[in-house]
Amino acid sequence: MLFLAILGATLVTVSALQPVIRRAPMVLYAIAIAFDALYLAAILGWLPPALNGFAVVTVRRGLLAVALFVIVMYVGVLKPGKGNLR
Repeated sequence: MLFLAILGATLVTVSALQPVIRRAPMVLYAIAIAFDALYLAAILGWLPPALNGFAVVTVRRGLLAVALFVIVMYVGVLKPGKGNLR
């Protein structure tokens, strides 16, 4: 159930940020680096317990990575112009 929630949130985020992804991919690389720093802070115990648990579980289980992989694979299969995400 947690995976479906993360997949839904990732899908909404990717859909909303589609213009930014196309125009300024460097911004997203910076966000990825910020998430890496957040994960490192969670591992070191610098975050509150609630945020720490969410960050560690999401990354250690690979839920965010798998959600992004699922989105990329389905977008690659779907034909453009058929009412899908493209």
